[in-house]
Amino acid sequence: MTSYQTGGPAYRDVEAEPLTGNGSTPIATSTTTPSWKKYGMGAALLALVGYVAINSSSPFQNAVSTDVPSSHYSVVPTLGHGHHAKKSEDEETELFDERRRFIVRDFDSRSTFSNFLPGVAGVFGKPVWSFYVNRGQGLASFGLASKDFPIMEFNTANKAYQVTPYVGFRTFVQGVRGGHKSKEDGVSFLMEPFSPLNSKVEGVEDESKPDRTMFVGTNEMEILEVDNVHGVTTK
Repeated sequence: MTSYQTGGPAYRDVEAEPLTGNGSTPIATSTTTPSWKKYGMGAALLALVGYVAINSSSPFQNAVSTDVPSSHYSVVPTLGHGHHAKKSEDEETELFDERRRFIVRDFDSRSTFSNFLPGVAGVFGKPVWSFYVNRGQGLASFGLASKDFPIMEFNTANKAYQVTPYVGFRTFVQGVRGGHKSKEDGVSFLMEPFSPLNSKVEGVEDESKPDRTMFVGTNEMEILEVDNVHGVTTK
């Protein structure tokens, strides 16, 4: 038998003859889908619908809620002057006050932290800022535009933790207890609120030390001291 490649041009020009009836029977093709495939597709569809229905009625879906109940935030009661107010367990664990400010109890005995409070003074005012730490009376520095233009000397945080209670804002209170006519009738006292000498030791209950609280908001910081020994509240 001569192959097509070696048979010469005559073989390449001859057209192929179609198959006659004596040849092999052509293969029949069918466009219809077998019945077993239909049943398989139907079963898969039913399984999918059942899975979706079970998930939509799952009891765990209603157990998750992203809303925080308002009862989680309760108002911190006002502390009295000169009274040893017994704080409940709930009050000790409250994180926010009625103005949604974060509460830091005994702030000056906690681990050190610092932050900036940005702000704008009036319509045509200059941008102002303040830098505070959880030592002393808090405010460590403030100024205009940036820390390169301070009104009060700016110190980095690691230094501000040490010097703020001594070279920052300080308050001294002198008074007389029990006097009616003159100073000699009563007992005079001199005290410094937020003094580091009266700071509590973290984890140690000491009623002779004042209670100090810091309230931190988005654009504000406030400190409070209740001295039960002298009956003085400083805010």
